[in-house]
Amino acid sequence: MPEKSKEGKQQEFYELLPEEQQSLKEQTHEEAIKEDKTRYLEKFAYDNLRDLRDKYSNDIPDTVVHGKLKYKVQNNWWTDVISCLNLLLRHGNLPEDIANEANTFINIYSENRDFQSENRDFQGGPKTKEDIKKDIDKADALIDKILELQK
Repeated sequence: MPEKSKEGKQQEFYELLPEEQQSLKEQTHEEAIKEDKTRYLEKFAYDNLRDLRDKYSNDIPDTVVHGKLKYKVQNNWWTDVISCLNLLLRHGNLPEDIANEANTFINIYSENRDFQSENRDFQGGPKTKEDIKKDIDKADALIDKILELQK
């Protein structure tokens, strides 16, 4: 069936009863709001992931750090990464392979986010700086894959 011209769509709209016109306007408006919200959330998640990757240090301090210092080892960093991944899974268009990887990441790294103070890795065992570095590298690699989709 051929696509209708703008004039044809307008004519169909004006042939509707006034209450049908209003219903169609409301439906179209609600769809536009939902689409805008989805685009906003997706952009927010991409922008935030970029900041989390680029504006936080990969260094691993010898002591627990708090406050405004920006290290990827901090619990808040992991929570923010997981939150952005969840947003993209719900509102983004992640390819299936990356969506599966994001879900696996969330399942592993949301188990034990008390990363610094418990001297545990995400699997519950003793952690070393090498283990922490590997975890940060995994997170950065996933973020890189996701940000590549935006190019």
